[in-house]
Amino acid sequence: MRCGLCTSPPKFIFESAISRKEPTKNTMLPSLSDRWGATLQVLLPSTSEPGSVSARRNALVELKKIDAVCISSSGKGSQTRYAVEVAVGDSSPTACSGLSVTATEHVARTEREQSDFKEVANELHDIVNSAHSGKRCELCSAILTWYVFGENPDGVRLMFISKERIARKLTTFLEELLATTLKFSSDEVSLACCSGQIFIPQAVHKFMFNPPTACDAS
Repeated sequence: MRCGLCTSPPKFIFESAISRKEPTKNTMLPSLSDRWGATLQVLLPSTSEPGSVSARRNALVELKKIDAVCISSSGKGSQTRYAVEVAVGDSSPTACSGLSVTATEHVARTEREQSDFKEVANELHDIVNSAHSGKRCELCSAILTWYVFGENPDGVRLMFISKERIARKLTTFLEELLATTLKFSSDEVSLACCSGQIFIPQAVHKFMFNPPTACDAS
């Protein structure tokens, strides 16, 4: 004889209770990836471009805009000066006495002494020598070739020819320098590039566009 208190409830009672049990809510916190993955991005360390690289890029942009270079002379004897005129536009000069330009063109004009041309050549030569301890890159090799075999602006060699002829030689000197710089300068550079790729375009741009300071002129 079974005790009434110990009698197991009918099976259908358990099944009914189970069927009425509410589903357990997930009270676990979402993972970090679930909460933030859609809104956060991987943060990479920011790198700022060195000022020398930016200056070099800006110099090349300006050099590529040059349409023509013209040099004319003025003064006599030790007072002789050479005007470097750089035209940025589509037309070419008709004579070395000045540049014929349209209303939309810009002409940069700087006064130079003959010795300034030799100084910029020596400056570029020094840049090339300090840029490489072994085999030179294309730009430095081309600049060295220009330095050795191009027009020589040395005053001693030119002292017995006319100012007009000197002006023509100096024009060729700058035209060849500009063409060499633009042909062999890389479009993109990094800190791994030689210093010649950084400083040669800047030196050429400075000579063509920036007038000498009072200290330089003295």
